[in-house]
Amino acid sequence: MDHSRFGPFTRSGVIGLGKGRLTGKDMRAAPGQLKIGDWSVLIDKEIIQRDDPVPPSAAPSAPGRHNPARPAASPRTIRARMGSSGAKSGKGEYSSNMVASVTVVLFGLTAALLLAMSQDIFGRPDGLFSPRIILVLALLATGMAIWAWLDARGRIKNLNLQSRRLELMTRELESSVEILNDMNWELRESEERYRGLVESQADVILRRDARGYLTFVNDTFCKVFGLRRDQVIGTRFKPQVLSGSMPHPIMSQKDETPYRYHCDQEIQTADGIKWIAWEEFVLRDNTGAVREVQSVGREITDRKMFEAELAKARDEAEMANQSKSMFLAAMSHEIRTPMNGVLGMAGLLLDSQLDPEQFHHASVLKKSGEALLSLIDGILDFSKIEAGKMLIDAKPYNVVDLVEGIAELLSPHAHAKGIEVAVLVDPDINPHMIGDEARLRQILINLTGNAIKFTEKGGVAIHVIQEDCKDLGDGGKSLSFSVRDTGIGLASNEADVIFEEFKQADSTRTRKYGGTGLGLAISKRLVELMGGQIGVRTRRGQGSNFFFRVPLQQDLSQPVTSLRDIADGRKRLAGMKVMLLSTLTVEAELLVKAMDGFGMRPASYRNCNKALQELKQGAMDGEPYQIILCGRVLDDMISVDFLKLMRRELPEAVLPKSIVLITTRERSQLEYLRNDGFAAYLMHPVRQASLVNQIYRLAFPEDYSRVEPEQVSAAQPNQPAPATTARILLAEDNDINAMLAVSLLERDGHEVVRAENGRVAIEKITDSGLNKFDLVLMDVHMPELDGLEATRNIRAMGHGSDGLGAGTIPIIALTANAMKEDRDMCLEAGMDDYLSKPIDPDQLKICIDNWANRRSSAALGGLFNED
Repeated sequence: MDHSRFGPFTRSGVIGLGKGRLTGKDMRAAPGQLKIGDWSVLIDKEIIQRDDPVPPSAAPSAPGRHNPARPAASPRTIRARMGSSGAKSGKGEYSSNMVASVTVVLFGLTAALLLAMSQDIFGRPDGLFSPRIILVLALLATGMAIWAWLDARGRIKNLNLQSRRLELMTRELESSVEILNDMNWELRESEERYRGLVESQADVILRRDARGYLTFVNDTFCKVFGLRRDQVIGTRFKPQVLSGSMPHPIMSQKDETPYRYHCDQEIQTADGIKWIAWEEFVLRDNTGAVREVQSVGREITDRKMFEAELAKARDEAEMANQSKSMFLAAMSHEIRTPMNGVLGMAGLLLDSQLDPEQFHHASVLKKSGEALLSLIDGILDFSKIEAGKMLIDAKPYNVVDLVEGIAELLSPHAHAKGIEVAVLVDPDINPHMIGDEARLRQILINLTGNAIKFTEKGGVAIHVIQEDCKDLGDGGKSLSFSVRDTGIGLASNEADVIFEEFKQADSTRTRKYGGTGLGLAISKRLVELMGGQIGVRTRRGQGSNFFFRVPLQQDLSQPVTSLRDIADGRKRLAGMKVMLLSTLTVEAELLVKAMDGFGMRPASYRNCNKALQELKQGAMDGEPYQIILCGRVLDDMISVDFLKLMRRELPEAVLPKSIVLITTRERSQLEYLRNDGFAAYLMHPVRQASLVNQIYRLAFPEDYSRVEPEQVSAAQPNQPAPATTARILLAEDNDINAMLAVSLLERDGHEVVRAENGRVAIEKITDSGLNKFDLVLMDVHMPELDGLEATRNIRAMGHGSDGLGAGTIPIIALTANAMKEDRDMCLEAGMDDYLSKPIDPDQLKICIDNWANRRSSAALGGLFNED
């Protein structure tokens, strides 16, 4: 019998799988391992592990499919879970138990028989081969055969079970290997795509290890630096950096903080000098240690050239702005110098004996000069805005007087065009505000002037209302201003560019109406600088409404005297019937609103006959009109004729008292109007406070306590002399300005000595002897020696033994330079105070009294010390 093969396993350790046959040489025993040819079966874990990777040349295939293009599998190790041996489970366990039981029984029977026949065996040696002995041996052999057969059968079943499990495991392993091959192919394909993506980039890409050695460079790197990969991989290649920032050193080996650094460098490349922007970041492993540093560089040479050109253009623009600012400052000085003479002489004229018409003309002259001065300041302000040096100068002022004064200033030009200007101020507005009066005046003049310029018929209305402003606290108010006209209006697309510099809605308007297109741009910037907003509502052919809103702080140091407070003081005005007869539609609308806000009962008419019928009806109803406001020229007759008609038609007891509305050009006719029966007059545009006072004065003359200011000279012969008189040295090269200053100073009782320039001023101070000067008024720009250098020379003269030497004399700057920098230069040169031209007489008086008193006090102190 051939025992070399018994089932799939033989005694010599051969395993047969299908038609194959493995010898004992192919099976190497190891703990928990069965070696079968190219396979090792590890029975302890569920991991399938390959001894070598799938070759890179393996062709791709879908997962789970066999790909004949792939190479044959190399030796590999397979880890799989194996169950317990067959002897310990299933039928194998049953067979083993049965064999053991039969064996025990057979050997027990054989032993019993041998014991039973021991007498025969040992007592009779010749009975060793007796039938009984042979029977026992036969039984023993049979038992042994049965035991061997049963044992072999159990082993065969166990081996068959293990063979089936091995076949199943083999199929699973083959499927897993196929999946691994697919995954490996997909990974390789992904790596190829990544490599292709990196190589196709126009940016320079490189990687370095933690020690700085290059591990990867792309094609762009090789092209930029003119090198091959094998020349740089594994080296510490560093390009020649000509300028620019350098990257920071790599962080510590273990640091979870993301490392990312950006720098721009000017580098020498194979094609010349180029700017490259580098972006570096660290690649770390799962322990946080630095694995590689990747750098990505992008050429930015064009951008750097553009930035350089932009910086050059910016510098040139700044130089141009600086030159423009210097030019404007110089022009401001040249304009302010003659303007000082105009405004100063107008002020002296107002202080002289004038009749009402002369006083009005002189007032308009001064206001016009002040407006021109404000315009000059506005041009300077725009240059400051462009330079970013504009500052808000917050001071107390009366906002109602400001708005109504602007309307009065611009109304003559409007009346000359045949249009009207009217103002309506919210009666609840506290007129005492803190803000930049000059900036607000400039904005309103720009908007109102534009409205008048672009309006051919109708009029312009200025409306001011008040709102609370929480951002400024309890004393904060927000004032909304609107300037509405009945002019040509704008299209919607034109309104979008109207606030841009040097832009007008239509170039034909520039030729027709003039202007630079700068006023609205300045207004917009000033409003925004004050923390407000500006806008426009307009429609072509229907006029425009420019509006802006600015926050202001109330001047709580002043008593609140709003227009409503004035009206409340005239409580008897409540319910009074007042008629307005005028053809001025815009002003009539605002006057009616104003009177209604003060509690009166106004009625407005354009037609004289309808107005007369209403007057009669009111008298018949027992509610006659007490006051009538009448325009100078009406629709169907003049105001004088209507006044005569009214007197004929109405009983004298119900005849209303009349107020005529006139323009500034009609002031010369006041005497005739008074003789024709008008009891009072109001000027266009009507001030609301004047409206209330005039109506109350005519309706209740016995209760009227307001005293009209008389137009008298401010320098009466019996005017007391100032408390302090001084001997003043005036250093001024301009004859007109010198004459004005001398007039103002001598009017206040001061002694004045003039010097034509700084050199003469120093000589006069040196030669003054005992008649020392109390102070010096020093112009800054003078020939031969300017005021700044003259001041330095005077300060160098010393204090003297009494502490009152020439070096201590107070010096006050008089200059037409209006910028803050000019004031700082004067103070740095040693001057004590600063007055800007045009000279304000009140400010001049306050300044001189202040410094003269200080000088007198110092002199008295010195005398007492000598005693």
